[in-house]
Amino acid sequence: LHMVEKSQLSTTQVESLISIVTPQTLATVLNQAKELKAEADHKEAMIAIGLTAEKAIQMAIQQDVPTAKVSRPFGGRGSFDLRVSNEKNVKYFDIEIKSYAYGRGGSFLFAPAQAERAINREPNFAICILERKVGDLPMHIEYIREHLQTCRVSAKVFQRGYDDYLQHREIEDRPIDPSKLAITVLGDPRIKVDGNHLKMRGRDFVTLINDIKLYIQ
Repeated sequence: LHMVEKSQLSTTQVESLISIVTPQTLATVLNQAKELKAEADHKEAMIAIGLTAEKAIQMAIQQDVPTAKVSRPFGGRGSFDLRVSNEKNVKYFDIEIKSYAYGRGGSFLFAPAQAERAINREPNFAICILERKVGDLPMHIEYIREHLQTCRVSAKVFQRGYDDYLQHREIEDRPIDPSKLAITVLGDPRIKVDGNHLKMRGRDFVTLINDIKLYIQ
């Protein structure tokens, strides 16, 4: 009962959950709920991380590209986290940062639109990963510079998951004639990528800054 009180769930919400979950479906619900929580934790962390990363990149790039401006158009909740724009020539570079808890990062979830950009190898789009501090302590600019990695991934890393998504969408859109597969998903469809494939392709903060400058200058 103490844990229920700490969860901030109302009595009605708890009763609704109990009425739906059965011993047979508990494991499936928990697995999907854990992934949803990990994504929610990442989004919550990105509100603070995005502001610090914005400052770190702005400081690193302004000397060579004084007309560059770093912004967070969606406040860490959109299809990418940061955009570096050159106000002189209207070129821009988008950055998606995937943060993960200290010692974790076994896999990462991407929106289909992000996977598509990675597959197309868009030169103005970078996927970065960042291991958060133990206990999710605050991260300062120097920490971002030392630990943010830009991942040069090949299209095949995302391709199979993206193909699965397209097939899933095709099945959902198909009429029942006379039957079709029913897929139950909590939350929006995501492309799950093995974290090791990203970590092994990680490059340092300086590489990211050089990639940005090369494109927007």
